[in-house]
Amino acid sequence: MNRLSCADLASILLVLSFVLVGCFGGRKAQQYSSMETSTQDTSVIVIPVTIVKSELEKNINDNLPPVLYEGDSASEGLAFRASKRDSITVDFSNDTVLYNVPLNIWFRKSLAITSVTGQGALEVSFRTRFVIDSLWNLNTETQISAYRWIEKPAINIGFASIPVTPIVDYILEKSKNQIATSIDTLIKEQFNLRQTMEETWLEMQQPIFLSEEYNTWLLLNPTGLKISPIRNAEDSLVIKAFATAKPRIFVGPQPPAGELMPLPAFENSEPEANGFALSIKTSVDFEEATRITRMNLAGEPFDFGRRKVKVEDIHISGKGNQLAVRTTLSGSYNGDIVFVGKPEYNLRKNKIRIEKLKVDFSSKKKLLKTAAWLFKGKLKKEIENSLNAYLEEYLTDLYTELEETLKGYELAPGIVLTGSLGEVELSKLYVSVDAINFQISLEGETKVSIGQ
Repeated sequence: MNRLSCADLASILLVLSFVLVGCFGGRKAQQYSSMETSTQDTSVIVIPVTIVKSELEKNINDNLPPVLYEGDSASEGLAFRASKRDSITVDFSNDTVLYNVPLNIWFRKSLAITSVTGQGALEVSFRTRFVIDSLWNLNTETQISAYRWIEKPAINIGFASIPVTPIVDYILEKSKNQIATSIDTLIKEQFNLRQTMEETWLEMQQPIFLSEEYNTWLLLNPTGLKISPIRNAEDSLVIKAFATAKPRIFVGPQPPAGELMPLPAFENSEPEANGFALSIKTSVDFEEATRITRMNLAGEPFDFGRRKVKVEDIHISGKGNQLAVRTTLSGSYNGDIVFVGKPEYNLRKNKIRIEKLKVDFSSKKKLLKTAAWLFKGKLKKEIENSLNAYLEEYLTDLYTELEETLKGYELAPGIVLTGSLGEVELSKLYVSVDAINFQISLEGETKVSIGQ
């Protein structure tokens, strides 16, 4: 039977953040500052959960037994049985589920000197209303709303006729509570809302290990969790679950979880918009940038007319609000040169670019006289190109990976997350000791379908 378990709901709320980190190999955020925590925008993930009518019908028919109720009343001299005659059908009306239950009724009535049996067929309508209290308990109220005869029984003994209606009314009165209780129990067993939300909320506050290769962790830092009122749309019930969070990405040792916050009281609320709006603080780690740049440039020769140098090593670090690229050379010049530059956000291209690297003369002013030929741009330009290619690949992979996942991500058998990616923006760019830090803001649409 397809249903939302705790793990499924947690996956729905976490999967978008997981996908983002899939492209974040070796991104580090271990240096903390007030800027990193206070200026991050709040992320909002809105997930419309769709429960398909045909699937709900199948679940009910598969899980309710053929005999819905049977009893034997000595005081009434009546034995009876109510069983399913055909498949139960379902319809929706706002926050209410309507069930049409075809029944076969059999009974045996004791008389003074004998007993008689009778049987008939009728359709009974039930309605279930969903109510969620402040503690996230899902309460259902199932009641009988009407019934109509398909085959009305009649019993005649000689010249006497036994009235059937009181017998059937008695059977329905006895069986309706049992059938309603069976429906309510089935719904609660399949979806324990309070337990699901408590476990999901706790899981959202724990550090989540994402990548062994890069030792990558995610902290969602949830700030709120709400559900919209239940609505019906065509042949489905739709519930919009939405979480607010301030997610952070870490590379290295497991980050602390912080003080665990209790599950907020249940609140019915409509999100301002559909889809998701994620704002994730992330960092391009200088260690990873160093590794990539070394891979591209270490051992490479550069000709400057009659002079030649070879790149022996490269190390990238932060220096104030700039990054510093320490380049170790051999050949016509033996030693280190430090290039400094400030990453800039290109609004038109929505890219982070490092341009106009300059030589830092603060420690080696003699370079102006002895190695001025190194500053004519060839080496500097290759360093810029390597760093910019790395940054561009970083962002391109992110966008591509998220788009591919949103085409159809199976959270569990029969439960599928689909969506589309809209705007992707970069903002709040700054340099720390060990990383280029910025905020990635993404918008898009998501939908979870159950049983389609």
